[in-house]
Amino acid sequence: MTDKLCQEKDFTEKLGESARLASEDALTHGWDCVAGNIELAGQAISEVTEEISRTIDDTSTAAAALREITDLLSASEVAERLEIAVAELGHAREALEASSRRVDEAAGYAGLAASGFLTGALSDLPAGLLDVAGRIATIEDSTRSELDQVTRFGEGAGATAGPGVPLGVDSVRTWIRQLPEEGHGPRRHGAQVSLRQLTDRALHRIDPITGTTEDGVAAGKNHQCSRVATRVNTDAAYVCADRYIRATAEFAVARAGALTESQDSWMVRIRLSRIFGPTYRQHVSGVRREGSVSAPTGNPRK
Repeated sequence: MTDKLCQEKDFTEKLGESARLASEDALTHGWDCVAGNIELAGQAISEVTEEISRTIDDTSTAAAALREITDLLSASEVAERLEIAVAELGHAREALEASSRRVDEAAGYAGLAASGFLTGALSDLPAGLLDVAGRIATIEDSTRSELDQVTRFGEGAGATAGPGVPLGVDSVRTWIRQLPEEGHGPRRHGAQVSLRQLTDRALHRIDPITGTTEDGVAAGKNHQCSRVATRVNTDAAYVCADRYIRATAEFAVARAGALTESQDSWMVRIRLSRIFGPTYRQHVSGVRREGSVSAPTGNPRK
């Protein structure tokens, strides 16, 4: 994304210089009206360059704030850096949206001057700028969502790890209903998955979502899984684990990296003992297959 912005900045700088030379050339021929409109177009293009430079600076500041997030920071310190990132990403998006409007102004003046080369050069620029603005908006929204999660975590909704956090029944139910929209987790690893389903998944690759070997997420494909099938034993434990993970520095860093690469998913590994404490085995369970996929042997280890 930064490379794209730098390319657009270089392009508008050169285009602005071309407009300046064209305006001077028109003046030497006595075409004052044409020269004036090309000069106004050039001024608008220079403003586009300034807005793009501002965008580059703002996104760099946001990236620097996100890079400062480590697992050594407290929730409030993580929130502070996320707030900086959200603000700077907002400034960057607004600057690009403004630059797109300036391009339209420049194109209008170029049209009045009947400058074919300026009009043609400017024709594709707004779409490119708005595309980058849209990508920044996506990262901004995701970062703001993560900030909300961290803020709620710090305010006590999940300030202590594990199911010992006093969560209301309505809160747990609402959270559990929302989670399937973000992935397969609750449907394959939630409290509703029975021991029989865990066993069938570990030994025979039967997806708990479909009850067959067909994958419930990748339609038309066979379900693939490791020799271990696991679940979180209660909805409250699942919600607490989800809240804990979302509030970690590892989650923020992984999310920022994924969004920078325009990816819509990312992986975070957190030890269960860190989430639930030394009694973590009370809150999770699982089945491990012995033998191969084609020839599972003996009783699965639990």
